Amino acid sequence: MVRAGLGLVLVAAMSIVASGCLGPEIADGAVSCAGNGLCPDGFECAVDGRCYRYAGICGDMVLDPGETCDPADLCPSECNDRNACTTDNEVGSALTCNFRCVRTEITECADGDGCCPLGCSPEGDDDCLDTCGNTTLDPGETCDEDAGVSCDISCSDGDACTTDLETGSPANCNVACAYIDIDTCIDDDGCCPVTCNSATDNDCSPLCGNGEIDPGETCDPPQIPCVQPGECVPSGACSVSTYEGSESNCNARCVVNPITSCSTVSDNCCPDPGCVDDPDCVPAITCGDGNFDPATETCDDSVPANPCPTDCGEMQACKMVELVGSAATCDAECVTTEVTECLPNDDCCPQNCQGKIPGEPYYDPDCA
Repeated sequence: MVRAGLGLVLVAAMSIVASGCLGPEIADGAVSCAGNGLCPDGFECAVDGRCYRYAGICGDMVLDPGETCDPADLCPSECNDRNACTTDNEVGSALTCNFRCVRTEITECADGDGCCPLGCSPEGDDDCLDTCGNTTLDPGETCDEDAGVSCDISCSDGDACTTDLETGSPANCNVACAYIDIDTCIDDDGCCPVTCNSATDNDCSPLCGNGEIDPGETCDPPQIPCVQPGECVPSGACSVSTYEGSESNCNARCVVNPITSCSTVSDNCCPDPGCVDDPDCVPAITCGDGNFDPATETCDDSVPANPCPTDCGEMQACKMVELVGSAATCDAECVTTEVTECLPNDDCCPQNCQGKIPGEPYYDPDCA
């Protein structure tokens, strides 16, 4: 009687799983294996005679239930999104093909974490700047309306599988974008995460493998190959390209996001001139900072070898010397121009001044 009861439970469970109704809700060990070791789809018979969810084999090049990547080299190599206003946590392991990144927005005011969340101020968070609005893009700022750098940005990356966040605030001149990966199976959000399928998320295509690109698909192997991880390359030095989706769901894709946060490690990107600790950023030279930039300065009184002139001396023979610019803006210089006008008493006889008698054209008494 007991044996028959277990058989009925197993048959009922298997029929429900096959219909796609219950599937993931069957707990491990909740049903016994049939006499021939048969278990519901997605489960396998263990040595104790009960059915447990099939874990798959990491490294078999197949994305099995519970895996986020297979083979392991398709797993993310790191989780740092370069945004100080998100926590980046590593979950799982590439060795078991279930490594993934979990990111959370930082919303609390805290000193020393590099983030000034919305609603925080310099009084409650020393990461917030008190220089916002001073007409200069200062270190740590990503924008400053008074400096002509708009804080009005769009954080939409066009990817349904990320939650697009705008971190910081215009009041603190630190608006930036953060993109949080969606890894939960949710109907009707337009995203089919790598661990989901059409039975657990209606955004996943049930037609994957039919040789056609259906809604929600980016590929359909083998007829229409999917992009491979090695093909995901950044569009420039200040961008990152990540491989998302999977071949098994026909939604493999490369997602390119801009790098907006400063880094203390060289990555060939200077996201903002205000990143003073970023080795890829060359500090902007300003007047009086002790550095001379011949491209933008003619002099700098803070540099002994390049002082600004204060007097250009007297006029030279048929050459007028004039002091232009200012030492305050490091653009003071002596400009020499040729005298071409026929003027009396300037000790100059230009070549075109040939008149010897008053009233004659080009008369210049200095030529007599």
